[in-house]
Amino acid sequence: MRVSRFIEYRRALWFSVESDLEAHIREVRDGLRNSTDRVVIFPDGSSVMGAEISDQGRSGVFLHCARYVEQQAVGVVPMAPAETVTLTERYPGNDENFLNSDFFALVSGDHVITLNAGRSAGALHRYLHQLFQRAKCPESWTQFDIVRIADINGLRRIDAGGGVEKVQLDLAIEEASAGVVRDEAANPTMVQRLRRPLVQMLQSLVRADGKAAGAAQSRKGTMRVMISVPGRDLEVAKSGLDGIAEQIVADEEAEDYVIWLRSGESIKPGEIAVKKKVSVVRSANTVQPGEVREEMLRYLAELRQARQTEI
Repeated sequence: MRVSRFIEYRRALWFSVESDLEAHIREVRDGLRNSTDRVVIFPDGSSVMGAEISDQGRSGVFLHCARYVEQQAVGVVPMAPAETVTLTERYPGNDENFLNSDFFALVSGDHVITLNAGRSAGALHRYLHQLFQRAKCPESWTQFDIVRIADINGLRRIDAGGGVEKVQLDLAIEEASAGVVRDEAANPTMVQRLRRPLVQMLQSLVRADGKAAGAAQSRKGTMRVMISVPGRDLEVAKSGLDGIAEQIVADEEAEDYVIWLRSGESIKPGEIAVKKKVSVVRSANTVQPGEVREEMLRYLAELRQARQTEI
C-alpha cells in the first residue's frame, strides 16, 4: 500500500566555529560500525538506534533511525468471534525490540532533508547530539541547530516587500469548539497567543447565550484575527507588525494565515515551507527505507538544480 508523506529541506546552523555536519556523521559512523553501537538512550526510557547510516557518495549520508523502548510489549487484538474481546500483550523475542516509530534524513554538507523527524527536525537533532557525545566527539560538534531555510526566505520577502501591511490569521470554528488550542505551554508561540482569545471568545458566547451554541457546530465556519497599522502610523508600530509576521513565518505549525506586504504581495504557508510530497510504500508501521532514500536523493538534486541550496 502506498502512502503520501512530506520530505522537508533544512540546514544545519553552527553556533560556534563553522563546521560540516556530514563530515562529523561520517567520522562517527567509521568509529561505530555496528548498529548496536549507535544506540542512544533518552531520559524518558526510549532508545533510538542508527539502524542505517550509509554512504551516498557526493550526495552525502543517509540515516534511518528507529525509536523503541527496551523490551516493551505490543498490544494484540484477538480476532476470534466473541461478545467481549480482551486485549493481550506480546513481548519481543531474544535480540529484538518492537519498533515504536522511526525517522529518516539525508545530510549533505550542512544541507539536511528529513522525513518524520518532528518539529524543527528535533528527533534528528537530539539523536545526533547524543550520538556525538557517546562517541566522545569535541563539544563544538554538538553546537548546532537544524533550521528551515524557509525562515530566511520569508524574512527576505518581508524586507524586500517594504514591510508588512496586515496579518490575517484564521481558525476553524470546529477547531475552536473542540478546544484544541488549550496548550498552556510556558513559552507559547506567537500563533498560539493570537489564537487563544478566539477560542475563549467562542466558548464565552456559547455559555452566555444558548442561541449562539449552534455556531459551535459549524464544520466550515472560520474565526479570523486581522492586524494592521496605517501606512501613516508611527514607524515603531509598522516595525512591530513586521515582528509579528516574522514569528508567524518561523512557526512550523502555523497554518491558515496570510501576510500582506506593502508592495502588494502576500505570503502564505505553502509558499514558505520548503518541502515535497512523495508517495512511498508502507511497511508495517513505517515506510520502505529504500524508497525514502531515492526520493530524498532526487529532491536534493532538484534543490541543487533550482539553486535553492545556494541561498
